Order: sequence, then structure tokens, then C-alpha cells
Amino acid sequence: MAAQKRRVMPTMDDFFIRQLKFGVIQTSRQSGKVTIGLYFLVYLATVGTFWWS
Repeated sequence: MAAQKRRVMPTMDDFFIRQLKFGVIQTSRQSGKVTIGLYFLVYLATVGTFWWS
């Protein structure tokens, strides 16, 4: 059981890392849009917390 788990995990990690790298490349291509989106989300969260407190 443990051996099987050890064999499965690296492939999952590799897949995750590959997806992560792909995501980073995609975001760096559209970094402008992404940064604006992140700032907007942070702004919304801040306004929301002030509003609800």
C-alpha cells in the first residue's frame, strides 16, 4: 500500500508542477489583465470587510 502510494505521488506532483508552470507562463503573457484583476479582488475584499464590520 505504502509502496503504491509512493509510486503514485511523484506523477501527481509532476503533473501539478507542469500545470503550475503552464499557469505562470499564461499569467505572465497577460500579466496586465491579471494584475488589474488581483488588485480589483483585493479592493473588493477590503471594501467588503469594512462594509460588513
